[in-house]
Formats: sequence, C-alpha cells, structure tokens
Amino acid sequence: MNVDENGCKLSLTEDIMKSYQTQLQQKFGSNFYIKPEGVIDNIFESVGLMETDLQDQIAYLSTQFDPEKAESIWQDALYERIGVSRLDEQA
Repeated sequence: MNVDENGCKLSLTEDIMKSYQTQLQQKFGSNFYIKPEGVIDNIFESVGLMETDLQDQIAYLSTQFDPEKAESIWQDALYERIGVSRLDEQA
C-alpha cells in the first residue's frame, strides 16, 4: 500500500509476492523462487492474501473518516463530533 498526498493506492497480491520473493532472495540467495506448489510458498501466499485484506480494510476505514465520503453511521458520528446533524426527511 502506497500512501501519499493523493490518497491510498492498494498493492496487488502479485506485487506483494514479488516483494516477498525479493526479500527472500536477498536472504537465501538468488535461486529462491516462490512457486505455487511448495509448502513454504503457500504460507507466503496466504500471508500476502491477508496483507491485501488488511489493506482493503484500511482503505475502507480511511474513506469513512472523510466527512464527504463517509457513509451511514460513520457519517453521523463524524457530523456529531463537529456539531452538524442531518435534516429530517420531509414527505
């Protein structure tokens, strides 16, 4: 996940796996590759998937703290803190 002045950009699972592979190659040598059939490789793939899930949760919550993008109860909670309330629906 890259965070800058433009907001959050989520990483793809493939990018995370390449990053893990690069880190592991630095530690264990350039012959180390993550491939789908290995036990250790499956562990790293599941960790990568958990990382993407965490990034999705962070991205969702970061939008809920923006008063213009917040939804439902998140928006109500933000508006309550700044002293703003919704208008009643008029039939």
